[in-house]
Amino acid sequence: MRKAGFLLLWAVAVGVIGCSQGTLDRKTTTNTINEAFSKQRERIPVRVGRIGLHCETRIESGKTEDQALDPKFDTAGTMAHAAGYVDVVPDGEGFWKVNLTDTGRAFVEAYHVVPEPPPVSSHCGYQVYSLPLATAHVTEVTGIVPGESTSSVEFSWNWTLTYLGIALRADGKVYTALNEVHRRSLVDWLTFNPGPILPVPAPSDEDLKVPHHDTAQFVKYDDGWRLKK
Repeated sequence: MRKAGFLLLWAVAVGVIGCSQGTLDRKTTTNTINEAFSKQRERIPVRVGRIGLHCETRIESGKTEDQALDPKFDTAGTMAHAAGYVDVVPDGEGFWKVNLTDTGRAFVEAYHVVPEPPPVSSHCGYQVYSLPLATAHVTEVTGIVPGESTSSVEFSWNWTLTYLGIALRADGKVYTALNEVHRRSLVDWLTFNPGPILPVPAPSDEDLKVPHHDTAQFVKYDDGWRLKK
């Protein structure tokens, strides 16, 4: 577990969890840490719509260059396709259409995935669906060290895998469909994200039984206790 990642994790938690007595309890600390975890769940960005070799342009060293979006080299798209969530069909020379399948639409609805516009200007017209792989969750608050203005909360946590995350296990259909380049790309992407890092391959049922342990700091404000930023 990277401590730097946890610092970013706590920074997104803005909810106040103060009690009427001005103290912390295990239920409210569990709920607040889980809320922070839910905002940092591991996910992959899948482009849905028209993509191609001349969809995006970027300026590098003063030059405007096309950014190729080829599905053969798109790790997230390859994963979504292997899971049966999207299909890819040609849409002119050097262009493709990525469509959600019925299974993909069901997954998106089940996990409340809201499509977003592309992060850079696109000439093709696609949306980004951030498909979740896993969310960390608190299994037990094991202790609270109270203080007048700051308190330390010790807790155990583990992963909850989505169907896509389960398919990333060593024998899963998504993991086995990825080549070594795709796997390294996925690891790099997950490592870059703040918060807990999902291992690749994803944890087995036995691995999920082994808890992780960490500590969170809470600070007392005039309106209650908050996770330390």
